[in-house]
Parts: sequence; C-alpha cells; structure tokens
Amino acid sequence: MIHTRQVPISQLTSFQGEGYVSDVFVFDDAAEMAHYVAMHDACLILGKGSNTVFEPSDALSPIIQLSSQYKTPHFVGDTVHVGAGVGVNQLMSFSKETGFSGFEFMAGVPASVGGMIAMNFGCWGKEIVDMLVSVDVVLPDGTLVKKDVAELEFGYRFSSFQIEPWIVVSACFYGALKSPEEVKKDIFDNVNERVNSQPLRDKTFGSVFRNPPGLHAAQLLEDAGFKGYKKGRVMFSDQHANFMVNLGGATYSEVVALIQEARAAIVQSKGVHLMTEVVLVTL
Repeated sequence: MIHTRQVPISQLTSFQGEGYVSDVFVFDDAAEMAHYVAMHDACLILGKGSNTVFEPSDALSPIIQLSSQYKTPHFVGDTVHVGAGVGVNQLMSFSKETGFSGFEFMAGVPASVGGMIAMNFGCWGKEIVDMLVSVDVVLPDGTLVKKDVAELEFGYRFSSFQIEPWIVVSACFYGALKSPEEVKKDIFDNVNERVNSQPLRDKTFGSVFRNPPGLHAAQLLEDAGFKGYKKGRVMFSDQHANFMVNLGGATYSEVVALIQEARAAIVQSKGVHLMTEVVLVTL
C-alpha cells in the first residue's frame, strides 16, 4: 500500500481541477484494501477519475484506489478476469494481443474497470453489463464476496454500486475470440470516432448530463446555446455540447455554477430536468 498526502486533484482526475486532497491510499491487492475498509468508517473509492470532480477540502474522506497492476487481464477458461484498477488502455492491449473481442466499444475512454462497472458505462448501443459475468466486491465490514450479475441491478448509467456501500475489486467478463488484426481494426476505428466527435485531447470529465428518455442532452444544450459557451475557466466544448472543458485552473465551484446555469436554462426552454452524469464529490 502506498499512502500519499496533499495530492493535487490534477493528478487524480481527467478534468484536472484545482486544489488538493489530504490522503490517497493505493492498494496492491484486494485483501489489503478490504482490511483498510474494515478498520475505517469513511473512504472514497476512485478509479481513473474520468467522470469525477472534487471539491478540495482537508475534511474530505481518504481516497482509496486499487493498483492497475492488481489482476491484469487474463483468461480463466473462456472468460477474462480483470482487476478494478485496470485501465481501458490495458484492456485494449490485451484484446489486440489475444483477439479477445467485447471491450472494443470502450476504446479511447480514460476510465478504469471498476468505474465503468459502477456507472454501467455504455455507448453505441452497448453497455458493460452486456458482457459481465460476475463482480468481486468488498463489503463495509471488509468481507470479500462474489456477486453474479443476476444478483446486481443495472440500468442506464446505473448500477447497484451507486446505492450500496460495496467496492468493486475485480470482475469476470465473457466475449468472443476473433483474429487480433480484426480486433485491432475495431479498436482503431472506435478511437478515431471518439477523437473526431469528442474533445478527448482536452481536460474533460466526459458527459456532463445523462440523456433524458428519448432525448439527447448534447442536442438540448446546443439548442439552448451552450455549445462553446464559456464562463470563467470552464466551457461546454465547441466539439460536443455535453462535454465540459477545463480551460486552465478551473475550480469545483465554477463547474457547479455552469452546470446549474445550463440545467436552469433547459428547464426554462424545454421543461426538461437534466440529471448529471458526472460525479460531484463534496463534503
């Protein structure tokens, strides 16, 4: 376990907001993390921080992370087991080397396996639950248990992990085997599509709002004039209206203020209440 104090938020999230968090613990294995959880009343689990914005505070609960080297992707029979801290780039490397197909729709997303399961990441008509077999979790008392996918609840940008005090430590997936060349091409095409449609080279946390039923948040924001709209050190991307960009030195309060302004405008113009997809972490 590695314990670091006064860690810049810019090192923890893709949005790279301003400020520091007091304590970050990175664990090499699930048993070590489980022991810590059992001994402490409060903690915040974080993956790659690709859909998270923190409000800096010395009173913020300690952040815990699982190392990306815990359970790197490997076959167990015809399924693939992966640790929660493993990132999408590691999944893509494994897929290209082995020809394992299923993860390609994630290509280009700066996220971790645990975070994607917790939010039930999805795009292009696919969700991570579609290939999920089981999840190994840590309970609040430090117990390690396996949950079959049938025991868990999943929905649009939702999973049981958003309402239960459980921590994802690893997961088992099924997929198909293809030629490595075919998988490489699919990954390449998906990355290109993302780069061409989303501001992935900017400091961003991805989608700000969830899509309302039958509607697209990006279109609602664009219709209301928020595409490219800037306020202070944050803006809605001029490439994709539902992505917020840190122009440099952006703060938590600036992010929240712009979210509130956009939400109020959409309610007034369309009568639609937008729910955030980004996780806003505060006291």
